[in-house]
Amino acid sequence: KAQELLVKNKVQELLLSLQALEIAAAENELAERKLKQEKIFRNSLFAGMGLLTLIAGLLFNRYNLQKKIKEQKALLEVRNKISKDLHDDIGSTLTSIHILSDVSEKAIEKDPLKVKEMLHTISGQSKQVQQNMSDIVWAIRPDNDKIDNLITRMREYIGQTFEPQGITTRLQVDDSILETSLPMDYRKEVLLIYKEAMNNVLKHANASHVDITLTKDTKILNLTIKDNGHWKHNPHATGTGSQSMRERAAHIGGNVEVLEMNPGTMVSLAAPIP
Repeated sequence: KAQELLVKNKVQELLLSLQALEIAAAENELAERKLKQEKIFRNSLFAGMGLLTLIAGLLFNRYNLQKKIKEQKALLEVRNKISKDLHDDIGSTLTSIHILSDVSEKAIEKDPLKVKEMLHTISGQSKQVQQNMSDIVWAIRPDNDKIDNLITRMREYIGQTFEPQGITTRLQVDDSILETSLPMDYRKEVLLIYKEAMNNVLKHANASHVDITLTKDTKILNLTIKDNGHWKHNPHATGTGSQSMRERAAHIGGNVEVLEMNPGTMVSLAAPIP
């Protein structure tokens, strides 16, 4: 019996050892499966992150490409607009100067007085061409993008044209907008609208004083020019350049109004700032 009991115990110990080995083997198998699953998950995660990074890179490159194409298109439109201005304005003026020069040369002995008048016209047109070129060069310079630079240019025009004529001016500007940046084409159109309106006052209004104000209402730039004169003819006539001002305002998404006052006339520009 003692031997049987000993054998029985040995068998039980052997069975327990076998069970322990089976459990250990099962645990090892489970651990290996878990490691494989974790490895597959980790690789899938890395692959997914890599794919997302690749997609994000492609989308970012596409966005930059579209942005660059848009910028190039906008730049091309501005270049075309400047080219049109040069062709329409300066080109036609140079043609006129050429014609007047030929006529003057032929008439220099027969009609000196007429030649003198034509030379005076040539001088004025040459000065206008020079000024127009100067305005375009000013507009395309990137360091002139602030409203403060626009105000300086406006004051220069007053000093060159109104002060010699004894016409007083008052230029009022909201100081909070001086550092506001304006795109190249936008500031060019605003400057030329201002100069057209001021030139109309000088030629047609018989004014002694002009009030100029420049303010911003939310994202709208407001420019008003009011004189105290009595116009020689209807300020709404096409000869005063009102149509040109309206076209320039429309080009930057704004509008121009010409209002008859008592006395004088007021030109108002309202244009959204990009």
